[in-house]
Amino acid sequence: MPPSKNGRCSILGCGVVALRYIPYVKKYGELVAVCDKVPERAAKFKDFYGAKEYYTDFSDMLAEPNIDIVFILTGMSIHAKQVAQAARARKHILV
Repeated sequence: MPPSKNGRCSILGCGVVALRYIPYVKKYGELVAVCDKVPERAAKFKDFYGAKEYYTDFSDMLAEPNIDIVFILTGMSIHAKQVAQAARARKHILV
């Protein structure tokens, strides 16, 4: 699937930090998916901010071809592993 005119964005980590990024995601792209290890938090974030899908497994979200950009908004201690996963999935990455 070719990239859309605006980036198709996803967010990993639906905590407080993600709240600061939402205005930029909405301004410059389309929020396609969110992912959080807590299902209720991911579902609530999806519904409130209008994402199309939510995930609790990062690998599942990365497998989606309709995602161009991943905002990694989790704890710093696990960023390296998550960045490597997203890079292997050929996604654009913002940390």
